[in-house]
Amino acid sequence: MALIGEEKKEEAIEISKILYTWSMTNQDKITASPIPKKITNFRKYSRFHSVIDTARMHLFKNDDEILAFEKRIDQSRKILAHGDLHAGNIFKDNTVIDWDGCGFFPIGLDPAVIHYYLIVENEIEPVESLDNWLITHYKNNVDAKDWGDFEINFLYFSYIQSFKLVNKEYFKQYNSALKEVFLEKWGK
Repeated sequence: MALIGEEKKEEAIEISKILYTWSMTNQDKITASPIPKKITNFRKYSRFHSVIDTARMHLFKNDDEILAFEKRIDQSRKILAHGDLHAGNIFKDNTVIDWDGCGFFPIGLDPAVIHYYLIVENEIEPVESLDNWLITHYKNNVDAKDWGDFEINFLYFSYIQSFKLVNKEYFKQYNSALKEVFLEKWGK
């Protein structure tokens, strides 16, 4: 059965929490398994491919900063991520279709995808609520040891996706707000 509006958002958030919990429970198996690089490299993730280079140029001062930050992301915990949790892929009772974008990606990717597709793209909530949204929906579910990486990865992945909005009226406001929060959290 198809869901609408707020139900879709809540179901998507719940699915991302289930994937995180499953990944935490199976972390030993995940790290011991030979997982192909094409499903662990967020740089090759299909939703970022067309905009990641542009986003990097606007966020970082030079290639050394890009490499340093992305090395940090590479070192953060990898979890099973669907990679495409938008309204057309989510149904009642945690039913999800279209797993072709899934992979073992750094924590924070699925929440960034959810936030982009179900909130930002549809202009449901203002960007100022970004920190509150993340804390409200994920703080109690993400391990305290992972929270810093989760938060900064979420912001980085959200920033990359914001470049899909370049032709939208609110792009500059959203993009600037994300950049400010990201740089503040990263300490640059």
